[in-house]
Amino acid sequence: MLFVSGDDLLPFSGDALMAAAAIAVERGLVLPRREGRLEIDTLAGPATAIVRGAAVSFVARPAIVLRPNHAVTIGRRMVHVDLVWTGWEVAAIVENLDP
Repeated sequence: MLFVSGDDLLPFSGDALMAAAAIAVERGLVLPRREGRLEIDTLAGPATAIVRGAAVSFVARPAIVLRPNHAVTIGRRMVHVDLVWTGWEVAAIVENLDP
């Protein structure tokens, strides 16, 4: 499955994966090898869409912590984040931004 943004190919999009899986199963475009589970290859690696009626979720590569408790300056404030590799992008997990 390929995911395209306005600029380029994306390695992964969870929203698009769930939507495509729901449509494909609902319309009978694909027949899952295992009931309710679609194994899908993406640029970020394999992912599994789990389709149960209108409820769809997915399982993909596990996230890897790159830098725990990394200090980041936002405006005049210093906050600590965990930088993680999600399998397709770097994300910052912030515990609390309240003053």
